[in-house]
Amino acid sequence: MTLEAFRDILLTLGPPVYHYAADKQEPPYIVWHEFGVRPWHGDNRRQALAHKIQIDLYTEREYDPLAGAVEALLSENGAAFDGPVTDYDEKTKMIRLIYECEVVGGG
Repeated sequence: MTLEAFRDILLTLGPPVYHYAADKQEPPYIVWHEFGVRPWHGDNRRQALAHKIQIDLYTEREYDPLAGAVEALLSENGAAFDGPVTDYDEKTKMIRLIYECEVVGGG
């Protein structure tokens, strides 16, 4: 899967989706960014790359159903993922759910 295809899948969730950063947005919204790649090798050559991606879901809702939607979307599209790790910002009163995932693309 390309990074553009991954972005397009995230866009199907409904809330606004941003790459790298979103400044002063109304929740809920998603920010994602890639932070590395892991090559997969076979037959003495690289066969594919696993893109390492972090997804941050920002919300004001406790137990936001979007969290389950993110998890379902990742599972349905073959992404291995960890999370969410939850963070709360007292100043903004926002909850941030953090997922780390890997999606496999071409070599």
